Amino acid sequence: MNQESALREEVLLATPQGRLMGVTMRRGTEPPVHTFKGVPYALPPVGVRRWRAAEPAPGWAGIRSAQGYAAMCVQRDEFEDSFYYRVHDVPQSEDCLYLNVWTPADLAAGEKLPVMVWIHGGGFATGAGSFPTYDGTALAAKGVVVVTINYRVGVLGYFTHPEIVAEAAATDSVSANFALTDQIEALRWVHANIAAFGGDPGQVTVFGESAGSHSLSQLMASPLAKGLFHRGIGQSGAYFLPMRHVGKPSWGGPPAEDIGAEFARRVGAPTLAELREMPAAELCRRWQGELELMDGGGFIVVDGKVCPEEVATVFREGRQHPVPVIVGFTGEEAGGLGELGLVPAITDPAAYEAEVRARFGALADAFLAVYPKDSPLDSTFGAFRDDGFGWGMVWWAECMAKAGVPAFLYHFAHVPPGCDALRPVAGVPDLHAPGAHHGCELPYTFNNIAEGVREMAVRGAPRAIDISLADQISDYWIAFARTGVPASNALPTWKPYTPAARDYMRFDGTPRPDRDLLPGMLEVYTAVNEARRATGAFWWYYNLGLQSAPISR
Repeated sequence: MNQESALREEVLLATPQGRLMGVTMRRGTEPPVHTFKGVPYALPPVGVRRWRAAEPAPGWAGIRSAQGYAAMCVQRDEFEDSFYYRVHDVPQSEDCLYLNVWTPADLAAGEKLPVMVWIHGGGFATGAGSFPTYDGTALAAKGVVVVTINYRVGVLGYFTHPEIVAEAAATDSVSANFALTDQIEALRWVHANIAAFGGDPGQVTVFGESAGSHSLSQLMASPLAKGLFHRGIGQSGAYFLPMRHVGKPSWGGPPAEDIGAEFARRVGAPTLAELREMPAAELCRRWQGELELMDGGGFIVVDGKVCPEEVATVFREGRQHPVPVIVGFTGEEAGGLGELGLVPAITDPAAYEAEVRARFGALADAFLAVYPKDSPLDSTFGAFRDDGFGWGMVWWAECMAKAGVPAFLYHFAHVPPGCDALRPVAGVPDLHAPGAHHGCELPYTFNNIAEGVREMAVRGAPRAIDISLADQISDYWIAFARTGVPASNALPTWKPYTPAARDYMRFDGTPRPDRDLLPGMLEVYTAVNEARRATGAFWWYYNLGLQSAPISR
C-alpha cells in the first residue's frame, strides 16, 4: 500500500501569508490528514542573496498551490548509491527555502496542537525535508502538526569569505552560518503562521537526526533562536566539536574566512562577485573536489552573531536554552558509515594497540580498557560510534541534567529487517555485521515502517515487532512534544537522565528502561576531549576514533 491512500481531496486554507490549496490524505485506516507542501518561508537565496542571512518570504495574492514538494537545495553526490542518500524525484535548485506541513483534518474549532519541526540530516551536505521517510502523515494522524524544512547545505549553507565578512560588518549582518539562519527563519515562520494550521506556537518541538541533531544543539546555543522552540529531540548528533572562528585563528588553523578565500583561489573566482556568479551546481561540484578544506571551516563557525561562541562552551557552562530534550544514538552508528570509507578496518590486535597508543598517549590504557585490543574490529567501530555520536549524546544529557533541565537518554539497539552494517576489511571488502546503524531509527521515529519505506538501513519487509516498535517510539516522541515528558500509560516508564543513576531507555524489540549505558565510555571520551582541547588537537568527520589527530605530546 502506498503511504497515501486513494483519498485525495483539495483543501483551501487561509494563512497570514495568503491562501493555500493543499490536499487531504488518508493512510490506511488512520484519520485523514491535510498536507501543504512547498510553502515558502524565506526569500530565494539567489544572486546577491547567496551567502546572506535568510529573509522572510512575503505573502501573495490569490491562491497558491501547496500540493507538491518544492526543490531541494543543490547538493553534492558524495553519498549517492550509499545507504544514506535517499534518491527521490524532487529536483535541485538554489531556490530551496520551503517547508511542508501535515495537520489532522478533524480538528475541533479553535483547537491548537503541539508542533514538531523536523530538521533533516545528510552530513550538512545533502538531504531535504521531502525525503519519503520524513512523510509526516502518520505522526499528524496521532494528533500533532508536523513541519519538515529544507535549508541550504554544503558550500551554499556553510561558507564564508573575507568579502562576506566585510559586507556583513558594513550592514551589521551575518557573516557565516547561513544554513542555521535558514532554520531560525523557518522557526520564525512557524511562530507567525502555524496557528492557521491548527498548531500551537507555544508548543514547538525541534527534532532532527545526524546533521539535523547537530543543528538542534547549535540552535540551543544560538541567541537568535531563543524562545522559538520549547523542546528538542536529538538523534545521533551533537555539535560539541572544535569550531573555526571568523576574524581570528583558532585550533592551530586560520580564520574561517581565509579558508573560503583559499577555496575561491582554487576555483579561479577570487572575488565574492565572481563566486556569486558561478552556477550553484558548479560551485557545489568544485566544493566537493576540495573536501579537505571542510575540516578547516566547512561547517558551523563562531561568527559573533548566530554562534557567538563554541557550542561546547555554552553547554559546558550550562548556558544553553533550557528546553527539555530527548537525546540518543544507535548501537552500530559507524557501521553504515563504513560504506563511505570513514572507518579504518583494523583486525590485528598489535596494530590496533599501536594505533591507540600513538593517538591517545597517557590515556591509552584507559581507552583500551573500554575498547580492548582482543576484538580490534569491534573496538575500532565502537570507538568511532562513541567519538562521533555516543559520547556527545550522553554528555548532552549530562549538561542538561547539571543545568536542572530534564533530559531523556535513549539507545536504539533494535536491528531493522535487512539491516547489516558494512565493515570493509582488507581482503574481505564485503564483510557485514548485523547492527542498528546510522539513521536506521528514522522510519520508527516517523512511524513509517509499516509502509515499507525502503530507505536508509531498512531494506526488508517490516515484521510485527517493527510495526509495534515504530508505534511505541512515535508515541513517546509525541507525548514529549505535548508535555515535555515521554510518558504514556501504555508504555514503560522512561526516567530522566541524572549523572548519578544514568537512566536511559533501550529500544531493542521493545522499549526497556536501563541504566549506565556503555560503562566507561563517558569517562574515557570526556578525558580524551578535554585533552584534545588542552593540546589544540582539531578533530572532525574524517578523523574520528582511530583516525583522530594525536593528543599525546
